[in-house]
Amino acid sequence: MSATTATATGTTEPVAPEIKFLAKGEEESLKQQLIYFERCVSGGQSLGFVMNHWVALLNVVMAAPDQVSEASYDFILRKSFPSTVKTYLRNISDPGSALNFLRFALEFAINHYHLLIPELLDVPNDILTPSSDIFKFHDRVRVVDDFRAHEAINSKAERESGYYVRVLSLFWSSNAIPTIKDLFLKPEVPLASKKILLKTFVKIRNFVHAKALEEHALFFKDEYVKFLTSLPDEELKNYDKNLLTDCLYMIESILTTLDLSDEFSSELDRVNLEISFKFFSFKILSQRLAGLNDIKNLITKSEHHTKLMQMDEDESYWLTVKTMTEWFRANNFIELLYDSKRHPELIKRSSEIANFLAQNDGLTAEDIDIMWDKNMNKHESEVLIIYSNFMSLSQHLNYDLIDHLYQKIKKIHFDHYDTNLLQLINSITVAGIRLAFTKDVQNFFGVELLWDFILYSENDDLVLDESKIQRLSDMRTQAQSYLEYFIEWEHCQSLREPLMFRCLENIKNCRSTLSSIAILTTINTASLGNRQNAPKAISKLIEEHDLVGVLFSNLLRYKATAQSKVAHLEVNQQTDWGPSKLVGNFYTHSHQINERLNFLRYLLNSSPSFQLSIEQINLLWNSLFLNPLYPDEVEFG
Repeated sequence: MSATTATATGTTEPVAPEIKFLAKGEEESLKQQLIYFERCVSGGQSLGFVMNHWVALLNVVMAAPDQVSEASYDFILRKSFPSTVKTYLRNISDPGSALNFLRFALEFAINHYHLLIPELLDVPNDILTPSSDIFKFHDRVRVVDDFRAHEAINSKAERESGYYVRVLSLFWSSNAIPTIKDLFLKPEVPLASKKILLKTFVKIRNFVHAKALEEHALFFKDEYVKFLTSLPDEELKNYDKNLLTDCLYMIESILTTLDLSDEFSSELDRVNLEISFKFFSFKILSQRLAGLNDIKNLITKSEHHTKLMQMDEDESYWLTVKTMTEWFRANNFIELLYDSKRHPELIKRSSEIANFLAQNDGLTAEDIDIMWDKNMNKHESEVLIIYSNFMSLSQHLNYDLIDHLYQKIKKIHFDHYDTNLLQLINSITVAGIRLAFTKDVQNFFGVELLWDFILYSENDDLVLDESKIQRLSDMRTQAQSYLEYFIEWEHCQSLREPLMFRCLENIKNCRSTLSSIAILTTINTASLGNRQNAPKAISKLIEEHDLVGVLFSNLLRYKATAQSKVAHLEVNQQTDWGPSKLVGNFYTHSHQINERLNFLRYLLNSSPSFQLSIEQINLLWNSLFLNPLYPDEVEFG
């Protein structure tokens, strides 16, 4: 602690408070006194009295530190004094007294930079913020006495406030800048403290003439680059990446004010990319994530630079989309990122990188192989991350890469399907069909997989437990909704007729009957977009392929199979089987009957010229009314 006497310009000689408030063991009394001072300031009362006491208090603390307990010293300089400064900055009832105290506080903080107390270092930043209430309230006050603004201060500061000009001139005239630069050079000064000192220049950069600021800005740039590039990796690991990046961007923001950013940003961007890559390569996950996050930020910055260069040919940047893409390729970044030993959280947060490469023709089939092959045998939670990344990536892949990915998905057995893989199939099918349409190529990608999975998921020969049955039912519903979407899609009109005949074949063979009925309904509804052709889809099946006869045969075959199951149940004295699944794993008897009858009604309504024959009516009567397996059948009929 240095023994320094503080004075407040423009005030009477302050009266020192009683030392008893500072005695060791009297911290609580001190805190109560300081809280009382702050309340006086907040209430706009006795500002001169409070200021005099604060000045005297700080004089005692700094002149006789041995008389002050460590707790009291810490409380005064870290908490109470910075808090009081903030309170004064909000005060507009007595701006004269408030301004005198702010001048004193600025001088005191500058003179004690060397203590490296973060809260005290930040006091000048609070005071030099032009948006503070005290400056905003008097934002048009002009200097009317013999005060002259420092020659480094520009007209922007004068437009802010006459009071602000006085405070800024005081700062620029003091020994603050040499002290800050001296501290910035010292390796023992913590980087967090250097960041607070840089923040001061960020605060004032718009209010100082460029010539006055340029020398200092280039000093910080040169020294910080030298510091970063000279750090061995073992020492670099000890730093907070966010702190390193914050300091770099603060220096860049100062250079931007001076229109020097274009000239020096290349150097800063190269260093930032190099340091970010090192952090990405470290073993600790938090450091890897920090490096990855900054690499993603540099992607965004490269895109911004590229747009600026497209709008103005005089603009020139090193960090562009082209150089960033080349950097990823040169460093085999996809291979490093998707290595099987990488933490899944890194992959989870990296989707923007593969998307960026795909958008700029920087992704290859080999990259797709790495991303897919090295991660498919992992835990399902990690596989889900891969699926999610590919869902996002599918919107940016070209036709050949979409097809390459689809060929990999085709090799997955339906036993290993889940809702996430179905989502991925849907995503790449949407993207692939659109690309095929622009290339005048007919390729419906995952439509065939969705159809085959629906058939698989209704296979009654599968031996399943209840949880697997429910899971398959949910996935079938999902796959069917995707398939019906594509049927309705204009790009997929040519799919409708082949699928229509596949559905007819299914109904003939009593295979996936209910799903086929739903898909046929969707095909017919999709045809209604052109009213003149609306009846053709369903009428063709009725008139040329005896759809109704096929449906009746299907119903009778189902009833016969169900009757056999009922006989078995009765032998085992089970009578309440109405809600049960008599045939297959997935649908109750009631649902099986009702869906077939609903489709028959749909057919009658869709083709007004069609009528049931006497024979067909008798079949319905005998099956549902005379020989019901359960009372519900009579109601359905």
